[in-house]
Amino acid sequence: MVNAVVLLNIENAKSRLSPFFDLDQRRNMVLIMFSRVLNALEDFPVTVLPRTHKAAIDGVRDSDDINNGIMDIRRKLNDDLLVLPCDLPLLTTSDVLKLMGNSMTLSTAPSQDGGTSGLFIPREVEFTPRFGKNSFALHTGEAEEMGIPLRVYRSDSFRDLDTMEDLRWLLKTIGRNELADYIRSLDLELPLD
Repeated sequence: MVNAVVLLNIENAKSRLSPFFDLDQRRNMVLIMFSRVLNALEDFPVTVLPRTHKAAIDGVRDSDDINNGIMDIRRKLNDDLLVLPCDLPLLTTSDVLKLMGNSMTLSTAPSQDGGTSGLFIPREVEFTPRFGKNSFALHTGEAEEMGIPLRVYRSDSFRDLDTMEDLRWLLKTIGRNELADYIRSLDLELPLD
């Protein structure tokens, strides 16, 4: 069985977009994308792993806290694990299935900025997630070092949304979807050129 973990950051949502959107608007954007990810995962059991600032308060790096949380969930479930961020505005069930491939191979989907927008870890594979800055290189490096075959799945559907450049790309690439419609409904003057 495949269990999905969705990484959710709502507390300080999309802080790099704060010059253009207030916190409520950014939280709404995250919730719209989160809903899209959950819809793509409708056939899978889902565990939501919220990112909070508790890690910083306790003196632990946020990425360490996230990765430890994923490992805790993996130990409890003892199943194949699919890890996705909550901010994939184009994700579909078909993309999820393509990422998982044959369901026996470690698979990853890189984001546009060197991160990881999808990671599938089969139950039999001993692998420690390395989400955080440059996580795609860390994941591929770890797999190579451990001699684990790694399948890389590239798709615009795994492009996450963090910056105004990402938002420009989204609005130019697609005509309409839930997030694009919400952004346009705000009727803000945004630097989209």
